[in-house]
Amino acid sequence: MAEADDLDDMISRIGRLASPSDRVAEYDRLLECFPGHAELYFRRGMSRNVLGDKRGAIKDMSDAIELNPAEPAMVYFRGLFNLDERNFSEGLADLEQAIVCDRKLDSEYYSEAARFLVAVASLYLGDFDRALHESSGLEADTSAYAVRKVWTLDEVRERALSRSCPG
Repeated sequence: MAEADDLDDMISRIGRLASPSDRVAEYDRLLECFPGHAELYFRRGMSRNVLGDKRGAIKDMSDAIELNPAEPAMVYFRGLFNLDERNFSEGLADLEQAIVCDRKLDSEYYSEAARFLVAVASLYLGDFDRALHESSGLEADTSAYAVRKVWTLDEVRERALSRSCPG
């Protein structure tokens, strides 16, 4: 138990470092000692994303998911990063899985954001009916940054109704 507490303390300390590149280096060091720790891959992936290393972030999220497939945050962020890399089918599958994981935990924490991003991915895949369906029932002020732009609920619905695929 003491080793787990020490690791949690180290993870917390690394999270307070100002520089994302310093965080990545520290997570690299810890992963040498604790290669089976999903949280380390998740946090390194988040830091890599801040640095603009989307492929590295996706790889880290994949490693984290392999170790902890029931964690919705890991699946959600891999989906988001896949959308940013224009891997729409992969992103869509991840976001659908994040919703399932979230509900299995009797939670809705990631579900609404994931549903919104499923609608965005559906637009890019030309599935306008699904985009409209997924965007229905969401809060009017729902928005998200994905595929290098801010999407609003009104824009998603407008594009779905006009059957307009984003560029």
